[in-house]
Amino acid sequence: EAPVPEPETVSRDAFIAAAAARVDLEHAFADFKEAAINLDGISKGQLMELKSMQALPKPLLDILTCVSILKGDRPQPGPHIWKSIKQSMSNTAYFLDQLQCIAPECLDEADIKRVQDILATPDMTPQAVSKFSTAAPIMLTWVIALVGVWIKFKVYTTTQGETGGETEAEASAHATPTPNPDDMAQAQAALSEALAGLNKVRKMDIMEVKAMKTPPKMMQDVFTCIATLKVVPQPDKWGSILKMLSDTGFIRSLHTIGWQDVSEREAKRVDAILASPDMTPEAVRQIGGPAGDIFFAWVVALMNLRALMTRPAQAEGEAQHTPAHGTPAGVLPNLADGSELVWVHLGGAELE
Repeated sequence: EAPVPEPETVSRDAFIAAAAARVDLEHAFADFKEAAINLDGISKGQLMELKSMQALPKPLLDILTCVSILKGDRPQPGPHIWKSIKQSMSNTAYFLDQLQCIAPECLDEADIKRVQDILATPDMTPQAVSKFSTAAPIMLTWVIALVGVWIKFKVYTTTQGETGGETEAEASAHATPTPNPDDMAQAQAALSEALAGLNKVRKMDIMEVKAMKTPPKMMQDVFTCIATLKVVPQPDKWGSILKMLSDTGFIRSLHTIGWQDVSEREAKRVDAILASPDMTPEAVRQIGGPAGDIFFAWVVALMNLRALMTRPAQAEGEAQHTPAHGTPAGVLPNLADGSELVWVHLGGAELE
């Protein structure tokens, strides 16, 4: 009889490389999220100013060419490239919305290579292009960050393939976190209720909050949690919170945040606020301001789901525990494509 081959073993170096790739991807994604948020700082007037130019300085044209490529327009080099790009910018608001919707892992490798060739130009730095337009460094930083996530994602998927997608501890114990089905069902129901509650927030409630120059501390803490989960710069500043609330799509944006979108750093910041003994539903209902209890319920529900889904696997026979913030809450994400799976990994338990 032919000898039975030994099962393949994964070297420790492969697990180390996979762990490092995961950390690199998380950092790159954090940079990309910040760059995407900064796109909101580009005004309609700045884009109109660009569109009014008959001819662009080469660095500025190169940046907009990169943006157009990443949008999927793939403008052809030549004398009419600026005309082609300008047409894609005809609706300035839609143009910026398109950039916000680009998923790094879905980009074409040939498009990335073309953008990298353009970025290799020595004067293609945010500092160097700032003299041409105030929007130029913002868009260039976004392009660089987007390409960076794509590269880190490729490295990450390669290392995951080599280790079977497991960490070293998981491979040795053959265990992955498996939430208790009852906890999960309870979590789904609670977050569904919290999301439904968000739809009951009135425009008047938001306006009343925005009218406050010095809000109650508990109210500011609740909105600091939300700003942190939305990765708003300086989330603990009332001015940053007011800017966040001024977004007409504020409530809708909360519906798009899943537990897997919350990084370890953001989770720790929110957990620290929720850990205060004063932060209870009853207290928030009394002094948390207009609809404060509704927003608080959503924050708690989201964080409970994250705690449930990222909790390390229990040993056989070990009791299940409820998440960190009382009643577990949450809805499971739709894992229909690779991008969702990436965010699941990014939202996983902290590496040892």
